[in-house]
Amino acid sequence: VNEMDEVGEFTGILRTTVIELYGGNEISEAESFVKMKSLWSMLHGLVSIQMMANHEVEADANDPVLNESVRNFIAGIAHNH
Repeated sequence: VNEMDEVGEFTGILRTTVIELYGGNEISEAESFVKMKSLWSMLHGLVSIQMMANHEVEADANDPVLNESVRNFIAGIAHNH
């Protein structure tokens, strides 16, 4: 994952974000890695969907797919601690 400097930096940002979402609660190295990869996958999917979208239609800041994805990711973290 960290072969390119930029990818390593991005991985660090995502992992730090996940750890901060746990609000000081204990999280194992393995769990933070799994959550980081889940967050990365979600973001990648959202970007891919946007890239394939009909760009003639204006993007909506209240995209229900984005909202649902973020809500479920946060709910999964809340459920685990």
